Amino acid sequence: MKILILDGYNLLHRSRWSMAAKRGGDYGMTFAFFRSLKTLVEKFSPDKVYFVLEGRPKARHSAVTNYKANREKIIDESFHTQKDDIINLCKSSFPMTVIRHPDYECDDTIAYLARQRHVSHDVTIVSTDTDFIQLLEQKNISLYNPIKKKFLENPPYNYVHWKALRGDSADNVDGFPGIGDKRAMKILESQESFLAFMKTKEIREKFATNCFLINLHDYLLKQDLENLEEVSSEFDWKSCRKFFLDRKFKSMTQSNYSKTFERIFEGVGKTNE
Repeated sequence: MKILILDGYNLLHRSRWSMAAKRGGDYGMTFAFFRSLKTLVEKFSPDKVYFVLEGRPKARHSAVTNYKANREKIIDESFHTQKDDIINLCKSSFPMTVIRHPDYECDDTIAYLARQRHVSHDVTIVSTDTDFIQLLEQKNISLYNPIKKKFLENPPYNYVHWKALRGDSADNVDGFPGIGDKRAMKILESQESFLAFMKTKEIREKFATNCFLINLHDYLLKQDLENLEEVSSEFDWKSCRKFFLDRKFKSMTQSNYSKTFERIFEGVGKTNE
């Protein structure tokens, strides 16, 4: 069974700034999103698709109150309106499961799906977020970068330890002074060099906190499955086509493209039938 897991907000933000968005007029992000969705589903021919949304990083904020505090809130009203339209259509008219946990980040939910719910299936995660590299230790999981258009490889070092040393400015995870990509790899080359670096209690505590922030928390989420929110639906081309027509997406409702669009999404889950 082939599972396709889409990093929801990652895909939404890429759609917002993509070249295709310029062709969609006032609904450019929406136009780009559904064209990208078609491309991905066509490429991977999955039996099941997950569209994973964000929750609040409750455990990480309990550990470090300023985790991701550097992220600016999006005040673009058009983004939020289109985001809601996209999510609602995915929930009602596309052959996928829209899923989120209110107390865990999208990354944690994806890790739960890939490492636990679908541990015996072939899982492809689509995202530009390199934190998913830590999942590649499990052989059933692949990570596809849609910008580079290639699968990422599992590095020869512990990814979480490497990132804990160098830090992550995007998530406001403070690394160690003077340590960049290369020095972090050098420290992890041997147990001796790693232990030599971990010489003080202060360093060990900071390293442990960074690892907690970077590690994916599917093991914690698994203990709170009753609060996992998921909505699944079947493909409804009639509703989708009306949605596209209302937004004047002419290229998506023309004969050849619309037939291909319909065929691709009608085929989800039917490749083995």
